[in-house]
Amino acid sequence: AEPEGPSDKNNPPAETPTGSKSPESSGFMEVNKPALLEGMTAIKWENNDWVDVKDPDKDTTWYDYSKKIGEEAAKWANARTADGSYLVWIPRFAYKISQEKVDIIFLQNKTTLDKNSEEIKDDYILHPAFSSNVEQGGWNEEITGFWVSKFEAAKNEDGLVFLPNTYSYNNITIGEAYTLSKSLPYENASPHLIKNSEWGAEAY
Repeated sequence: AEPEGPSDKNNPPAETPTGSKSPESSGFMEVNKPALLEGMTAIKWENNDWVDVKDPDKDTTWYDYSKKIGEEAAKWANARTADGSYLVWIPRFAYKISQEKVDIIFLQNKTTLDKNSEEIKDDYILHPAFSSNVEQGGWNEEITGFWVSKFEAAKNEDGLVFLPNTYSYNNITIGEAYTLSKSLPYENASPHLIKNSEWGAEAY
């Protein structure tokens, strides 16, 4: 069951989310395909502006998680929700740390198979944010990936939003933040404050 909110709004919640309603990825192309929820629109950065992707199944230019020579970083999948908030897709991966560098292998569906359908080597570890190991920050089941906000939370008359060029909502207790995050209007999802494991996956 989903944890209940704190009884005292000034105290942090005693529990973290473990019941997953993570969207199911519908395919694998180098990474688990971004799972768009109802009301979400795939977007891409084009000509110095965010534009809608008309057919995200056919137009694969809106994301590319493989780093290219001469490019600073991979192109992460972005989406906009019905309230205008911006989210980023974090696909399932395993990692290893060697000589202070993090090496990532993206995994198929809910498995530990790489893009060549081979089992990952022993020196790679499935990141716990995608696992069913609740004690290590996972869920009650394996997941293919998750969405995370692209920008810090701001607040308007309807609640929290995640938009560029806005002031961060920072005059708030952890208990209030917990309650607001649980009330985000994202159907078929489990909106919540980011967990340590999810923050680690995002940072890698």
